Amino acid sequence: MRIGYACIPLGINLKTNRRFIIKNYSEEKLQSTLASNLQDLLGILKYNKKYGIHLFRISSDIVPFGSHEINQLPWEKIFQKELYEIGRYIAIILVKTFDNRLNL
Repeated sequence: MRIGYACIPLGINLKTNRRFIIKNYSEEKLQSTLASNLQDLLGILKYNKKYGIHLFRISSDIVPFGSHEINQLPWEKIFQKELYEIGRYIAIILVKTFDNRLNL
């Protein structure tokens, strides 16, 4: 049997759904929030592997205002290294060697 969960792990103090309201938007706030969300995402994926959790849904809140017109920050470029590291971990460690399933 495969077990899994959606978005928020209860066994560790990591989360990927940090957000803020639009009136508090700033590029600095977005960068800080996204950096924390991405750092915790990698930690959650490693936790899941360690404890044999094969199913996980990544929160759509990982990039606050990711598709909103207020967000003009090139976050994909700013966090290219982190996104690559997470993608590589998913592709090589989780999918190929651990047979994991992730949803977004």
